[in-house]
Amino acid sequence: MTPIPRLLLVSDASVLPAARLAALVERLAAGCAAGTVGVYLREPRLSAREQLAAARSLVRAGAGAVPVFVRRRVDLALAAGAAGVHLQADGLLPADVRALAPGLALGYSAHAADEVAGVAASVDYTTFSPVFASPGKGPARGLEALRRACAAAAGRPVLALGGIL
Repeated sequence: MTPIPRLLLVSDASVLPAARLAALVERLAAGCAAGTVGVYLREPRLSAREQLAAARSLVRAGAGAVPVFVRRRVDLALAAGAAGVHLQADGLLPADVRALAPGLALGYSAHAADEVAGVAASVDYTTFSPVFASPGKGPARGLEALRRACAAAAGRPVLALGGIL
């Protein structure tokens, strides 16, 4: 199973275009211990073909040392050779993804501790957001809400998102 990174970079092509992100991932692969940093390819504005090309580029750049997680699209994660797929509440259920792709690591976007508790046993990690203010992401949940989410995770990793960097 893919180790879950302690730091997850979330892509945003409007801030860092795909080619520059791939170059950054190459540097991370060369300079960080394998699996400590991962990339979450979250580009809903790209077509499926563009997402696949970006995912393949990131997987190549990471050279096995920087795991890549693709937003929602199990098919693209498998086609790109990504480490995992990152699910959301309105998407596929973790059990269905496990049946389709048992080798993929599963992540899940959560916004409340009860949501974390509801998926903790069926995913490999959860992101919790927004911890701090982040444009367009609703009100910040804060550190106490993050603590409750971590307690609800039954020992699974919870990665904080929103206003972190």
